[in-house]
Amino acid sequence: MYSEEIIQSLTERIGFGLPVEDGFALNISDAIQNGTSGRFFKSFHSLVTVENIIAGIENNQLTEQEFEDILIGYRKAAVLEILNLIMDQHPDYIAKDSYDALITENIVLFDNAIGYKVGMMIIEMLMTTKRSNIVERNAKLSVSNLKLELEGYRNDSGILVAQGLVQKFLIAIKLAQNKLFPFKIIVKDGNAW
Repeated sequence: MYSEEIIQSLTERIGFGLPVEDGFALNISDAIQNGTSGRFFKSFHSLVTVENIIAGIENNQLTEQEFEDILIGYRKAAVLEILNLIMDQHPDYIAKDSYDALITENIVLFDNAIGYKVGMMIIEMLMTTKRSNIVERNAKLSVSNLKLELEGYRNDSGILVAQGLVQKFLIAIKLAQNKLFPFKIIVKDGNAW
């Protein structure tokens, strides 16, 4: 089990960064722009910018608070999925035990998984948006490229040649699980040797 404070702490680890374009219409709070780790989502994928997110959202008349709520929603959804994959689904996880101290000591292990997950969510949003604008038309023209960014590239034999965000995400999950729940050798028979 992990507390709501841990979920909040993980949610605030990575920021969305400053708008790249001059004259961005909405002001974004420092808490959304800058994460406590000093890392930004665009370092996990260059399409994860506030400009691309607002261009893909169907409601183009958002207030600053509504937009920040959407950004917070992406972060929180990613954190909840990460915690489920790393902690809850691991065979050694015991639901009644508190893992707050373990997560706090190893909080940096969650950054890559959270960053890649938000990257995946934004690319999926860009691929499926119904908003009609220049960004959406460009995204529709390059859906196959975005799919390649997500899933990687496999050759004709089915061998993975280039990793996508999905593979990087799964590797980050596995690395965190291995660190938090190290493999234990258990001898069940006294005559093992």
